[in-house]
Amino acid sequence: MDMTIAKPKKIYKVNLVSSDTTSWTGSLYNANYLVNMRSIVRDVEDYKKAYKMTFSFKGFEDANILTTEIYAVHIDMAKAVAITQFTTTNRLYTGLLSQDAWLGRGIGYFSTVPDDNDPTYYTNIQDIDRIGIRVFNVNANTQYTPATSGTTPKNYFCQICFEEV
Repeated sequence: MDMTIAKPKKIYKVNLVSSDTTSWTGSLYNANYLVNMRSIVRDVEDYKKAYKMTFSFKGFEDANILTTEIYAVHIDMAKAVAITQFTTTNRLYTGLLSQDAWLGRGIGYFSTVPDDNDPTYYTNIQDIDRIGIRVFNVNANTQYTPATSGTTPKNYFCQICFEEV
C-alpha cells in the first residue's frame, strides 16, 4: 500500500482595499491597483506554475446598488485568460457580483464569496504588477457609478486567491 502524502498546494492571496486610496489610481469602481507579487510569492519557480483564481468582494451599502439589476466585475491582470463573451462591449466579466439589500431601507450592497462564481485559470502568474477592478451594471450596459449623495465613499474589499493547480 502506497502511503505517499500529497504535497499541499500553494495558495497566495491579494487584498485590494479601496479605502487605501494610495494603493490605486483611477476611479473607485474603475481602479488599477499596483501589486508587489514578490512580497508574497518568494520562490521564482512558483511564478511559472498554473493557478486557479477565485475572488470575494464586499462593498458598503449604496443607494445605486439595486437588487433588480445584474452587476459584474472584470478583474484585469493584463494576462490572457480563457474568458470570452458574445457582446459588442468588449468587456470580459470575470464574475457576477451578488448583491443584497438592507430590509426596509432600499439600499443595496455587494456581497460575493468565491463559491458564487467559477474560477478563472491562469497558465502562470508571472509579470502581474497591476490588478484592475472594473464593476459594471450588466442590464444598463454601463460602468457602475456609486451614489454621490452624502460624504461617505462607497468603498469595497476584494480578496483575490491564487491556488496552485
